[in-house]
Amino acid sequence: MFTLKFIKQHFPIFNIKQSENKYFIYLDSAATSHKPKIVIDSLSIFFKKYYSNINRGLYKISGVSNSIYEKARSLTSTFVGSLSSKNIVFTENSTSSLNTVQRSFMLEKKLFQKKKRIMLSVYEHHSNIIPWKILSLNTGSKLVYVGTTSTGFINFKCFVAKLDRRTFLASLSSCSNTLGLLNKLKKITSLLAKINVISVIDGSQEVLHGKVSVRSLNCDFYTFSGHKMMSPCGIGVLYIKNKWLGYVMPTKLGGGVTFNLKLNQKVVLKTPPYVFEGGTPNINGACGLLASINYLNFLGYKPLRLQTIKMHFFFKKSILNVYVKDLVFIPKLSSNYLFHKNPVFLFINNKHSHDVSHHLNLFNLAIRSGFQCNQPLIEGGLKTHTVSRASYCMYNCFRCIRGFILNLKRNNF
Repeated sequence: MFTLKFIKQHFPIFNIKQSENKYFIYLDSAATSHKPKIVIDSLSIFFKKYYSNINRGLYKISGVSNSIYEKARSLTSTFVGSLSSKNIVFTENSTSSLNTVQRSFMLEKKLFQKKKRIMLSVYEHHSNIIPWKILSLNTGSKLVYVGTTSTGFINFKCFVAKLDRRTFLASLSSCSNTLGLLNKLKKITSLLAKINVISVIDGSQEVLHGKVSVRSLNCDFYTFSGHKMMSPCGIGVLYIKNKWLGYVMPTKLGGGVTFNLKLNQKVVLKTPPYVFEGGTPNINGACGLLASINYLNFLGYKPLRLQTIKMHFFFKKSILNVYVKDLVFIPKLSSNYLFHKNPVFLFINNKHSHDVSHHLNLFNLAIRSGFQCNQPLIEGGLKTHTVSRASYCMYNCFRCIRGFILNLKRNNF
């Protein structure tokens, strides 16, 4: 098993002293993750030696670029447990992936003639609410929101009670970006598959911390962002189940999507996944994604998960040992939760979250403050207007947790 020190040395940003000769403590990995040297180096080599467009040039480096791009697709397919690389579409991020699905169904309004209900949970990220609200307005369909249990997980009984023959689609996050709780969605997706309801799963907060199998999950669509799993910004993934490949409408048409184009004849489009990737794609982003998946495979999910759970319990122990006035964690730091939770900790105290964030920044410590792109849950569910979030990752060590808690205590925080 790799040590935290061994992993941390792979991330250049944490090996450089910042202001006041202090190292940077980054606890905002749920927003975006930092990049290991292997990813940075892969991009540098790509730009220095192989950068060119793909599927267009008949010269050597174009062939190499194309090979890297398709290798990234193939490895991503294996990474999420897909049957084939043709099921993997590269997008800009998870938001783009969700919008691709939404726009495709918006073009097929006839689908909503009989089924007019879309189901979401109340704690979805804004990117998994807004597209469906727009789809609802354009098709006359109804949005149905499912609440959580007292422990913060999606309420399965409530979900089943609200599910009926009018339901067309359900879009859910496998892990909340605010509560950090891992939902066991297989029970839900299996039920949806039996009654022919489309399942869309946002796995953005899941892919960095645990093994994913879209086949086992049996979902119709699965999305995630590369930047949350140590890849560059601007590369995302949309998995499309086989049954939908020939049905989902491409929403971004242009160069690279057609075999034959004549002014007075029907456009002959390419087959998936290429028909969904119009224009010059983010080739360097795919190169970085390839490197980040290789890095995760090198480390292994099992030891990483064990290390995360150790960090969880150290976090809880440290909080109990250091009194911080009016500090409340949501959900509470119960030992039972810690086994079913990613490293995302939401908290409130007697200060505005922006003040907390500013205070910690003085000590080279970064957290997230505000609505966390989850305003319905923060205001509607938690009945507050501002929260703080600390989220760690494999490159954080016990010293980072200790520093976070001790600096919270300073100046009455």
